[in-house]
Amino acid sequence: TNNRQPSTILQKIEQAVFRTSAVFRLFQRKLESFLASTVLWSLGAGRVGRRLILVSIPVILLFTSIFLLPPADYLPEGNRNLVFWVAEPLPGTSIPEAIRLSQPARDFLSQQPEVDRVMFVERPGRRGIAAILKPEFATTNGLANMVARMRQQSNNFPGYRFLIPTRLSIFQDPGKEFEIQIVGADLQQLSQLETQITEQLRAFPGVRNVRSDYVFGAGELQVIPNRERLAEVGLSEAEVGAMVEAALGGRIASDFIDGKEELDVSVELQDLFVETPEQLRQLPLYTSRGQQVQLADVAEVRETTGPDVINHVNLERSITLTTSLEATAPLGTLVNQAETQVLALLRANLPAGYRLDLSGSADRLAETLSQLSSAFILSVLIIYLLLVALYRSFLYPVVIMATVPMGMSGGLLSLAIANRIPGVIIPLDMITALGFIILSGVVVNNAILLVDRALQLQGEGEDYDKSLYNATRDRLRAIFMSAGTSVLGMLPLAVVPGQGAELYQGLGIVLTGGLAFSTILTPTVVPAIMGLLRDLSGRKQPSVVSYQLSAVNKEG
Repeated sequence: TNNRQPSTILQKIEQAVFRTSAVFRLFQRKLESFLASTVLWSLGAGRVGRRLILVSIPVILLFTSIFLLPPADYLPEGNRNLVFWVAEPLPGTSIPEAIRLSQPARDFLSQQPEVDRVMFVERPGRRGIAAILKPEFATTNGLANMVARMRQQSNNFPGYRFLIPTRLSIFQDPGKEFEIQIVGADLQQLSQLETQITEQLRAFPGVRNVRSDYVFGAGELQVIPNRERLAEVGLSEAEVGAMVEAALGGRIASDFIDGKEELDVSVELQDLFVETPEQLRQLPLYTSRGQQVQLADVAEVRETTGPDVINHVNLERSITLTTSLEATAPLGTLVNQAETQVLALLRANLPAGYRLDLSGSADRLAETLSQLSSAFILSVLIIYLLLVALYRSFLYPVVIMATVPMGMSGGLLSLAIANRIPGVIIPLDMITALGFIILSGVVVNNAILLVDRALQLQGEGEDYDKSLYNATRDRLRAIFMSAGTSVLGMLPLAVVPGQGAELYQGLGIVLTGGLAFSTILTPTVVPAIMGLLRDLSGRKQPSVVSYQLSAVNKEG
């Protein structure tokens, strides 16, 4: 009984494989018959018009697919196991106070059953509360659900300018957000521009929030020298500034080189602690005449409020606005809207010395798109020159390279169809765009088989039109076998969900869709293009390869 059971299972598997292969063989025969009859149709009466119809099909599909092109994106987020509450306390909040202030939010995260660890993060450019989920919940949906739950609670914790939940990308990239730098001399003018831009950006669909690094309201002390009193006691403004700096935090007077390390030499006032405005007013100053006066005698110490920090870009004052987007919002589209509908209009009326610049992911997106476009053009050029060297002809490589737009249209149509499926979002990010560069070197293989066989038959003395038909008939099986195995091998990348699928799913869709689409069009369009070239030239023009093949066959 034990021996019969495995044999029965093997028989069932064998029968299933046989039935499946029979279906594939039937489909292959039908498709081969259809494609061969299409080529035969293009050889009959009125063949020029028929060939033009066949060639126009991929052209129409290419333009159609361009209109369906999804907006460009930069990089996918991935499913890094880290959710983050970007937290900006009210101006003037110290680090110990910020840690104490974050306790309710940390308690909320710790109480969530999915959360494994919670931490407070305080470093330049990144302040907030981070949480790491348990491995079984660290999926794309699990992370998205946690971020949504955090967003619902963001307004329940007092003491913050804003609390913005987000997922951190697996790349060194902030994710779906872009920055706008407002650069100029006057902070008041910069603040007015900041308010205008923020209001307009928040009205765009897909914008989650807009935050600024310009925070006004932090307490500060201003020391305003009295020049008449300084002249009376024999002190300069620079001397007063140096002594105030030394009293508050130390003044860098020189540097010291210890081997390869350069160290600052800081001068501080000994046994003097300044912790209150009144202590600063009583700061003793010594004149060149040996006279001691207090800071309040020669300057006014004014308590006021001001910006928490003044940022600079190339020594110019600046305010940076960071615009965060919804997960489904296309980065490229919103960057273009911000440029054309907001920044371009404001630039027309900007005072001299002021400018508005896109930066962050927007700047990197434009740069990467330019680099990928150059890489695609270079790859097509290299393939063409290689084919020219192999065929010793500039004409037939053009026929072969005509399959590249077919693959492009197939990849674009596949992306458009995938994005029409409910719940599926496949952006045209940079990893997906790499698929088009890879595709340009893959789709030409089928055309090479057809052109090479047609030239071989012509070299043997066969009629030009007949050689096109016979080349298609002879090479269809090889084309379907090679392309079919490639498509089926890459199909799991396109359709199988799982951890990290969002990284390579778009790439898989472009490759499988582009290769499958070009495989169906190539056996009909390539012979039509070759026939058109002959019809337009009015005579048969075999290449050097044709003569070489003929000579080899004769020697054989």
